[in-house]
Amino acid sequence: MKKNVLSMAVACVLSGVMLTACGGGGDDNGGGSNGGNNGGGTDTGSKPLHTAVFLDSVVGGLDYRCNDYTGVTNAKGEFLFDDGDTCEFALGNQRLGAVTLKAGNSLVTPYTLAGDDKEKAIRIAALLQTLDSDSNPENGITLDKAQVAQLGIVELGSDDAFNTSLVEALKTAGLTKAVVSLAAAKAHLSATLAGVNGRSVAVDKVLSDLQGLTDLKNLDVESKFKEYKETLQAETGESGKADRQIVLAMLTMLEVTNNPVVAERLAFTSSAIGSGYSTSLAKVMDVIIHTPGTASVALKGGKGYTRDVAKLMGAYADSLENVAAALADIQDPDYSATYGDDDAVTLNLDGVKALRASAMAMASALNIAASYQYGPDSAYVTQQEEVTLPRMHIKDTWGMQPTTTYEESSSTFETQFSQQEIEPDALVAHADFFRLTDDAKARLAKAKSQLKDAVSLALTIDQSKLDESLTQDEIEANAATIKELANHFAGTVPTIQWESVETRYVNTGMGWQPQEVGVKYNINVLPFFDEMLDRSDMTIKVTGGCDGAVGARDAELSKAMGEPMCLITSDEFKALAQSDRGALKYIGWMQEDQESHTAIYAKGVGYDWSTQMTPVAGSTFDKVFVSCTDLDDNKVSCADQL
Repeated sequence: MKKNVLSMAVACVLSGVMLTACGGGGDDNGGGSNGGNNGGGTDTGSKPLHTAVFLDSVVGGLDYRCNDYTGVTNAKGEFLFDDGDTCEFALGNQRLGAVTLKAGNSLVTPYTLAGDDKEKAIRIAALLQTLDSDSNPENGITLDKAQVAQLGIVELGSDDAFNTSLVEALKTAGLTKAVVSLAAAKAHLSATLAGVNGRSVAVDKVLSDLQGLTDLKNLDVESKFKEYKETLQAETGESGKADRQIVLAMLTMLEVTNNPVVAERLAFTSSAIGSGYSTSLAKVMDVIIHTPGTASVALKGGKGYTRDVAKLMGAYADSLENVAAALADIQDPDYSATYGDDDAVTLNLDGVKALRASAMAMASALNIAASYQYGPDSAYVTQQEEVTLPRMHIKDTWGMQPTTTYEESSSTFETQFSQQEIEPDALVAHADFFRLTDDAKARLAKAKSQLKDAVSLALTIDQSKLDESLTQDEIEANAATIKELANHFAGTVPTIQWESVETRYVNTGMGWQPQEVGVKYNINVLPFFDEMLDRSDMTIKVTGGCDGAVGARDAELSKAMGEPMCLITSDEFKALAQSDRGALKYIGWMQEDQESHTAIYAKGVGYDWSTQMTPVAGSTFDKVFVSCTDLDDNKVSCADQL
């Protein structure tokens, strides 16, 4: 079965956060024995001593042979066997499979018979459910002996062969039965096994549905998350309660990270959830360090960032705090639960703690984001306008006499834009950019508490139980970082060092080579939370100019291109095309014949702008950013790196 983006996101959360893959084959045999009425049989030897149940719902009327003893499962699905017997199950002349049973085995399922072929198990289940006498497997499966005798052989080797042969067999036998789909058969079998094993049927249903999603292009993710939550919340029994809490927590966290505003602002991904709690902690540090440099944030959708988005961030932060509180109820050190086909995944306490630590760290980051405003709401409102885009064509013709010619054209169209896209420098220069919101003090106090709790909890997690892909070096590095943060909050370490590293291509004189560049920040996070940091702690100077020092800034061209632009003359364009074509803004191309190619550009260049921040003497800035160095430990200005 092919994975999809949404199921892979959840699989990433589950497998790396709280679920550990289990080995083993396809047996769903449970422990213990099952008493009650024995299955009827023909005694060709001594009567077997042990009783087990064939389950896809209980299946009555199924033929079986356990060594020399033959019989038919009774209404409770029970059959008889002796220790070490090989039991074979059949629908008349249709052999379904065989399994060797030991004393103490109590269940046989289609998975048991199919062994490693999980898809075959689903076909067996679909066949049994289709032949159910009342076509309602929810109340048990009863096989009619006469109907079974009429049915021919059904192919179980592949889905296509199974579906085709089953329809044909029913038609030949004159049986008017609705064929149960493979998807429905799997869902029913999974729910049955979940209930028998004391698991949450709702959790099993949600995880099975996630794996089966295919049409993601048209998937309404928000509605799907809502459907999953309603499914989980509708189940109220004590059995599987902790499992439901865990999956609800996971869904809430995925819902938060799926929101485009959150994704744009904080760059959270599914990989930052759960076992990535260290990644979540790192994200909090990144938000603290780079909050002054958030001018590059580009949000669309018509809502102002100053109020509406701050409220959204705060609401999500509160939601994640509730998630963490719910997970705190799970304290049993021996807690373990299995889910998935053939118990492929396992929930454990370390996974729960990792998920909780991630929720608290994410809530902290969201509360920090909710503490700031970034200019006027009007800067983020999407506007629509008719604009004219001036264009230049460069036509290269090859052949005996290669030529390059230039032509001008234009196009008029409706476009959407926001002021922060076309005038981001004006936004940063605005007096309300990077100002604290009215409830910032309370939000930052909560963010501090959440971060401390996340760090404390992270110290208790055995990372080796979360993600088998982690090397020992990675585990030790994560542990060292978390311990340093804990000591910092305890006051025994005055600052923590945080690296921000990226790879850039640098011209070394022998070509462009990749080099790691970055900054080591020595920071004290306590005054950030306690004294707070905003625009009043620094002066922000914004400067800019047209690329290549040609042209003049043009509002209409900027609207057409969705970024700050400068309009240039035809001669300036030609000069750049010959000396630095990379400075031009490429739009597209066309080819009129086999001997020419025309590249189309905007008649303009980009407007480059930058900010320079200067800390106010004695302000919170210098208390937070104690010192900074480059990767070679040369001292640099912290403000210049933001």
